[in-house]
Amino acid sequence: MYYENNFIGSFNLINAAVKNNVSKFILSSTAAVYGIPKEIPIKENVILKPINPYGNSKKMVEELLRDVKISKTEFNYACLRYFNVAGNDPELEIGNRQKHFHNLIPIILDRVKNNNLEINIFGNDWNTPDKTCIRDYIHVTDLANAHMKVIPLLEDNSYTFNVGYGKGSSVIEVIDAIDKVLNIKIKRNFVVRRKGDPEQLIADSSLLQNLTDWKPLYDNLNIIVKTAWDWENKNL
Repeated sequence: MYYENNFIGSFNLINAAVKNNVSKFILSSTAAVYGIPKEIPIKENVILKPINPYGNSKKMVEELLRDVKISKTEFNYACLRYFNVAGNDPELEIGNRQKHFHNLIPIILDRVKNNNLEINIFGNDWNTPDKTCIRDYIHVTDLANAHMKVIPLLEDNSYTFNVGYGKGSSVIEVIDAIDKVLNIKIKRNFVVRRKGDPEQLIADSSLLQNLTDWKPLYDNLNIIVKTAWDWENKNL
């Protein structure tokens, strides 16, 4: 499914773009291309070692874009490697319409909406301050703004950027924020680790900030949770 959607779908789209003289392209890539990084925060120039089909299929699209650029020099692209995207439009005009959730914050909020105040945490023996995994959560509006800031760069060259805040929040910290914002208490059940979970994923997005005037506006876990929950309430 990942190869069909991410690689074959992207191949067809990029092929159509080239045939129709589209010379600027932005790819929604992912921190999953890094696999289990050796250094934190992660820089864009490290060797990519994805550990799952999702990350590998995205890596293949990045490689495809590099090859297209070699054969068609006027074609410029940006690979934006998203870290953990969360939250919703603060003005509630648009929001997450997924029916099946795969990320921590929407999973928990969906359970809360259905009166289930329990969550499984995969491992409490990680080498982190509270022994749970750490991720770099970025508000979706800041992510959208990063795309707009990158577009002018594509006049001259191609780029690969991390898009994150450069700081991490642990699973426990995310649950604590949800407890605080929603004024509830979620029961935490510790279970065995999942195979292939990186201990930490934190972006070094200094390249993006140095080459553009992108500045995060919603770099706050409580705001991320609140905007996510406001959208869920709007759609009850």
